[in-house]
Amino acid sequence: PSQPQEPRHWSQSIKCSLSAAQRKRTLDKTQEMRERQRLAVKHWSERWEEWVKARPELIGAEREVMKAGFDEMQAAEAGTAAKAHFSLVMNFLRQSGRRGI
Repeated sequence: PSQPQEPRHWSQSIKCSLSAAQRKRTLDKTQEMRERQRLAVKHWSERWEEWVKARPELIGAEREVMKAGFDEMQAAEAGTAAKAHFSLVMNFLRQSGRRGI
């Protein structure tokens, strides 16, 4: 009688043709990109809060109006940080309890 196999995580059934060095490089690059994105989202969420405080007409406006204001802010401050998507910034603000925007 064979023993029942332990359920495996789905990732264990994937065949990978990358070498260990290639996997490490890919993982390092992915982690670096995610960290850059995380820092950009943090930067732009702080700037967006300040921008909106100076422009109260954006608070609670339609998404398109807010996105246009966000794009205007990023264009005005181009080069200060990597760009971040409006939806990521708004989601970050909401998850960190800053829902007043």
